[in-house]
Amino acid sequence: MIPLRTATSVYAVLRTAAAVPAGVFMWRDRQEPLALLAQAGSDAAAVLFVLALSHPRLREAVGGWWLLIFPCAVLWEGLKFRSQVDDIMNPPASAADAFSMQAAFTGWEALGRGVYGILGVVFPLALGFGLCCDVLFGTTFVSK
Repeated sequence: MIPLRTATSVYAVLRTAAAVPAGVFMWRDRQEPLALLAQAGSDAAAVLFVLALSHPRLREAVGGWWLLIFPCAVLWEGLKFRSQVDDIMNPPASAADAFSMQAAFTGWEALGRGVYGILGVVFPLALGFGLCCDVLFGTTFVSK
């Protein structure tokens, strides 16, 4: 059985490895600097949420700042989700063309985004919610 500390550390490394190329693509697409900063902050928060699961000293070091970090990450990820839903509901005219290789890759891209959304966004945000409850109510949703 893999110890929880090792599993969370491996997850944090994999989450960061997946987030860095996304940040590079955003930078190459000339996204707004504020969007780049928000994405970097959200990715850092996701890694912190997961690491705090098995690192009590990190949880204590951040202290009440979890109550500020969590809403910022939720807000940014919610805005990104809303944008993706808008893209799906209002596809560009070229996507309405007959079946092509681009359409096939778009299906795989949607599947990849869904899996990443669950494992890379929803899971850390759920842990962040647990950390906020831990700060607010003194309950223990994460291991000590």
